[in-house]
Amino acid sequence: MDCTSQPKLGSMYTLCMALLSILNKTALNLNDQIFPDSVGVAYGTFGKDGQYRMLQTTTETATRVMDGYKLLVDMKPKNKEVSDVYVEEFKLYRTKYICVTFDGPSVENGFHRVYIQKRGNEVLYRTREQKMAFVKGPVRLVVDINPGYLHPVIDTEEKSFEHSTSQWYYIGNKIQNDSNQSKSRLWADEGDFIMSPIRTIDSVTARLDGEPTLMIGHITRFVQSRDEGSIMIHVPGRSMNEHLFYIPTVNRGIFEPKCMIPVIWTSDSDRTRRPINRPYKVVIDVSGKSFPSRHVAILANYIRGSWLYTQHAILSRRDMTDLNIKVKDDTLKLTIYNVRPDQFVTHVEVFKHIDNDDTYVYVHAQKISLSILPEVSIYKLQELDNRPAYVELDEIGKRAAERIFTNIECDLCKVYYNRYR
Repeated sequence: MDCTSQPKLGSMYTLCMALLSILNKTALNLNDQIFPDSVGVAYGTFGKDGQYRMLQTTTETATRVMDGYKLLVDMKPKNKEVSDVYVEEFKLYRTKYICVTFDGPSVENGFHRVYIQKRGNEVLYRTREQKMAFVKGPVRLVVDINPGYLHPVIDTEEKSFEHSTSQWYYIGNKIQNDSNQSKSRLWADEGDFIMSPIRTIDSVTARLDGEPTLMIGHITRFVQSRDEGSIMIHVPGRSMNEHLFYIPTVNRGIFEPKCMIPVIWTSDSDRTRRPINRPYKVVIDVSGKSFPSRHVAILANYIRGSWLYTQHAILSRRDMTDLNIKVKDDTLKLTIYNVRPDQFVTHVEVFKHIDNDDTYVYVHAQKISLSILPEVSIYKLQELDNRPAYVELDEIGKRAAERIFTNIECDLCKVYYNRYR
């Protein structure tokens, strides 16, 4: 063996590493977990198990996009002007689609978008239609009310709400917008987006170091009052698109749970005399595993006292007797409640103890006969024959539960609540 080959091999290795270092300095690598401040990151989900991520930067930071050692896109700027770079990653199990968008004066024709499918080590160029077929439905964007990076498909506007000026958030890719600042138009043909979950809508829970309070639903526009007492959401549909929620409050140190939406219900006069056809099936999953239907919005992770409170509110979008409601725990594969023939459901509450995981489910209903008196069914998660089960409480059990949940003391919450409202 020629010993002089050893230095040559070493020189080649050094050269390769130097070239790789230069390449990485001008590349955005999807394998990275931490990004510099010049890269904005947004997250979301799609379908049942799909994970979504958006990375936004400029050509000053990256003109190449890599996935590990795989070079996916190499954009050659036509000049030294700065353009925007958007990289979207749609991941489902072992397959992912990557959509890379360049927008600005250094891009040929001012705009360029490419679609890539990566399955294992295989990289294939795809079309928009193939990407849309893979995603199958809206992308659910995580939105944090606290100041921070917002996905560019979300536009904001300062407008009046509840007697003060508040920030409105809305999905802008389907709306005519003449603002030069808005980039949502770039996604006009890229499918549907919704904002869910909306995080940190309760400063009390945030200051108690709990999981952020969430608003979950098919939300395309929302605004929250400055005192956090109410939130307006827009859910697309044929009617009743705007829904105003009044967040349950703390009064003199005691938590007062209540239905967040005033019940607006109309009925044909014949409804009480003829069998009811309930054409719309609605499943309420108290475990939070499944995403709700368009007929439901959820307030989740609301800490009050020693309890984690969640409310599933039925949106008054139509005659509520049209809704065939089933309450389930999808994680435990248990059915808790089916709507009864003479009732309609207004909302479902879940109380889960922070320390011992005691769980109670309240199903609130009303008689179709227009009785104003609510009918409440209460279920407690227990062990029966070494299996979990939701057991409906009798009258004695109901009274015991009511004594607990009408007297949730929020001394620490009260301090924060009074200070920040």
